[in-house]
Amino acid sequence: MRLSAAISVALLTMAAGFAVGFSAGAQRAFTGTDSARVPDFRVEEDGAAPSSSMATATPAADAASAPAPERPGAKQAQAPSPQARQRRSARRVGPALGLWERAREARQRGDAMDRETLDELANLPYLSGYEEREGDEGVVVIDQAAQPGFNLIVSGHAAEAALCELGGRVLHHWSLESEDYSAERAARRRGERNKTFFRRAYVYPDGDLLAIYDGFQLVRLDRESNVKWRFKKKCHHDLFVDDEGLIHVLGRRVRRKPDALQGFAQEGPIWEDQVFTLTGDGNVVRRVSLLECFVGSDYASLLAGARRDGDVMHTNTLEILDGRYADRYPVFGKDRALISSPTINAIAVVDLGRREVVWAMTGMWEFQHEPSLVDGGRILLFDNRGHGGDSKVIEFDPATQEVTWSYRSSPEQQLFSAFLGASHRLENGNTLIVESTQGRALEVTRAGEIVWEYLNPHRAGEDGEFVATLLDVVRLPPDYFDDEFVATWD
Repeated sequence: MRLSAAISVALLTMAAGFAVGFSAGAQRAFTGTDSARVPDFRVEEDGAAPSSSMATATPAADAASAPAPERPGAKQAQAPSPQARQRRSARRVGPALGLWERAREARQRGDAMDRETLDELANLPYLSGYEEREGDEGVVVIDQAAQPGFNLIVSGHAAEAALCELGGRVLHHWSLESEDYSAERAARRRGERNKTFFRRAYVYPDGDLLAIYDGFQLVRLDRESNVKWRFKKKCHHDLFVDDEGLIHVLGRRVRRKPDALQGFAQEGPIWEDQVFTLTGDGNVVRRVSLLECFVGSDYASLLAGARRDGDVMHTNTLEILDGRYADRYPVFGKDRALISSPTINAIAVVDLGRREVVWAMTGMWEFQHEPSLVDGGRILLFDNRGHGGDSKVIEFDPATQEVTWSYRSSPEQQLFSAFLGASHRLENGNTLIVESTQGRALEVTRAGEIVWEYLNPHRAGEDGEFVATLLDVVRLPPDYFDDEFVATWD
């Protein structure tokens, strides 16, 4: 049934003293400190950094392993294209903390952010951005054809994750503040923003949670948001827990002389993406350089098209393959990883044991996210910008490149996320799509019918001009959680 009045998801619980978590790099349990944070709101012109401190993209966390003052890409920095400036200006609008985007309805009605409005926003108390609106928000569509289960929701408004019923009621939430978080720094420096929200989260059946502060670290929390351990290797974008309980996470380090790699022409320093494999206790059992995997393979030429700002690959997806489709597609063998590099518009399969790229594909998408293997060995992928400047989700045969299913933006049903975005195939054959920068998630059938839809209720500004970025929504089976954890739900 379609709900006439939106079922509004309750705002994620905030602890007394406003000890709610903000972060995307380091994490620890509530301390109740900094109870009177009042971040400013801002609009940046054409993607330009508002101050010299904002121009430094090198993360400040993990000081022991931090690079020298020069940052990756400093030598190769070039003026951004008009298209890039437009995308960046859209991204860096809104509250100084967290990750926000101008709401679609605000853009459509042509609201202009004049100086008077900006001055008013700058004086708003922090919590004003979290007041519920009476309009459409939360779960606004729910149909019997939707896949049953629970939703794990990660939003850019704070370092929190929420477990919700399909109808929107919050059952449990995790929240954490960074151990080296500084509201003042986060308001000034671009990298510090990533300490104010979770980029990705994974929940265990017993209620433990893994979460990434983008560019900083991975943390494991218990069900009460107490820290079990941290892994500080500039973890970013994605993680994967395999059937044996091993944790695989993307990390990075500064490589100062990458031109020492035979066949790689860029000068340093650059960011070198890596895959770390950890035990459930957070101990490292393997580290693989994705840059070296490309350079040492038949697909090294793809790196010739990489951007020259130091972020060579910007790997945004990691899926460890279990070999179930290897009979049909041998490249999808066990202990291999499916990754995505939007800077070269390519997806690839990496043999982690041989440390080599064994398959890659490009051409049907631009700045893609979240490739994953689905039934029959086909690949499902969120194409951010390759549909005439809009977004689309496609399923295709990796051998023939035939598109076997798609959901595309149209005048009647817009779909666009300039960055981020995700797509997940559900057990009933439906597809869960995350339109991140619009703060929206939708479940669609094979016929393209929307049977479940969620609009992020976390808004900012007096009239809700900004919506918190919806980083991910994951549908979990009804029987996924342990009874002991279920008994603790709100």
